[in-house]
Amino acid sequence: CPPLGSARCASSAPFEGPSWPPLASQSSCRLRRGSGEAGQRGGGEEIQRKIRGMRRHRALVVGLVALQSSWTLLEGFSTARTSMPSAEMLAGITSVAKQAARDAGMHFRAAMGTDRAEVQKVKNTNQDLLTQVDPECQKIIEQHIRDNFPSHGLLGEEDVPPGPDASRQALEKALDEHEWLWIVDPIDGTTNFVHAFPLSAVSIGVAHRGELMCAAIYDPAADEMFWAEKGKGAFLNDDRISVGPQGNLCDGLVCAGSPPNIGPLRASVRGIAMLTKKSRSVRMLGSAAIMLAWVACGRVTAYFEPDLNSWDTCAGALLIDEAGGKGTGHDRDGPGDAGEPYSVRSRAILFSNGRIHEEIRAELASVDALSVNPADYDQETSLSV
Repeated sequence: CPPLGSARCASSAPFEGPSWPPLASQSSCRLRRGSGEAGQRGGGEEIQRKIRGMRRHRALVVGLVALQSSWTLLEGFSTARTSMPSAEMLAGITSVAKQAARDAGMHFRAAMGTDRAEVQKVKNTNQDLLTQVDPECQKIIEQHIRDNFPSHGLLGEEDVPPGPDASRQALEKALDEHEWLWIVDPIDGTTNFVHAFPLSAVSIGVAHRGELMCAAIYDPAADEMFWAEKGKGAFLNDDRISVGPQGNLCDGLVCAGSPPNIGPLRASVRGIAMLTKKSRSVRMLGSAAIMLAWVACGRVTAYFEPDLNSWDTCAGALLIDEAGGKGTGHDRDGPGDAGEPYSVRSRAILFSNGRIHEEIRAELASVDALSVNPADYDQETSLSV
């Protein structure tokens, strides 16, 4: 057999990596055995041993290089998934969200006080209303999305059956299916709208892989456009806004929800009864979007509600975060039980200017008002606090 590395033994191409002699090909160089001479037998076995060792070495290096390549690919994939969208893209999405919110808001403002604002049906309860204008407003928003971002997904209140379980399932499905998701309440405060009580708003939050990036809340009665972009700040029309300066709960004005279902309502009433004594005052305005926007601009110091859908809260959550406030989720059956940072999955929510957050959280916890206690669904005709 010619020496390793000779022309006759070069049929196996060398591995492109650390330099070593090319391996002998068994097809082009057979090792001679059984010649009857011990030296020849010993020499052949020694060569075989060296070749096996070289093959093991090459296999190890090939494996290490493949592992390094896989790690590099995974690193790149992870970076691609978590990198922030460009400023230009966020600006474009925000512009469309603002225009969609304005057009939908002007549509329902024109219908306020007319027979078009009459109740078509109720959902889960007599307090959860639907008019013919609600789906009309959602279609206006959907058309803006389809015209400008046809690959984006839409989760709108009017497409989801009533009830918290249906809401959770619809959100999870939408987040799983879409990289970009628009989470929309076409009329937040439908009961106010039905009664021509001018506190209703369009709420649009846009999430990228579940993280809120853009928000628009439009109050057509006051012609106020609240909007925010991730990392850019929060604004009312063209002016930048920030949360209020109150450093103590006793100086704060607090808003609370008026849930249509008896279980969350019990928890809310417990919180209201306690906060009436601890804060400057408590208000119930009937529109989560407006109350959240007012926390962001400092008109209200804090807002809590034991059970809300994502389309009620997500736009306001980004506004408050960008305005310097704080939001936490307190779901008993979810990851927010200990008061984790708000996410689009949070249903039991508390938002504040941040300065009084721990104080109001502790007070609400003391009366079991942060989220719904399963016992709150018992004896449904009773509202004892």
